[in-house]
Amino acid sequence: MAPPTSASMYAPMGVWSNGTRLYVADSENHRILVWNSFPTTSGAPADFVLGQVAFDQNSSNAGGANANAIGLERPHSTVEANGALFISDSSNHRIVMYYPIPSKSGVPASGVLGQDNLTASDIPSIASGNRISSPRHIAATPGGLYVPDYQWNRVSRFPFVP
Repeated sequence: MAPPTSASMYAPMGVWSNGTRLYVADSENHRILVWNSFPTTSGAPADFVLGQVAFDQNSSNAGGANANAIGLERPHSTVEANGALFISDSSNHRIVMYYPIPSKSGVPASGVLGQDNLTASDIPSIASGNRISSPRHIAATPGGLYVPDYQWNRVSRFPFVP
């Protein structure tokens, strides 16, 4: 398969917009494509990428030894809330947070929910309040961030942290 580009996708899972900026979870390329404004033509290139250092990369960071603040493993959704960007990093069993919201490629996450730190990605062995498993689509309300916990058949709520 050819390397990804700023205009290609492989298994997009989610799309979200703040009304200006457009985010697409390009799941199998392990990244989030970001357009600073809505594309007006088919195949328009994204302005920057999160989860990879460049558009032509698609390396996975699955497994605790490989998890880090830049990489993602099968992201599913994004949402902006309280001046932060949250991404469901499904196969790393976490939500990564960017505060402030990035405006260029390769920016590391500033925080994490569902794991003890940005280098952990273990699957929780029991359901607990601070652990999540395979988060998919997330939602934000004034009460916090709501995260479906696939393995434990529940929805977890995290208060806003920025």
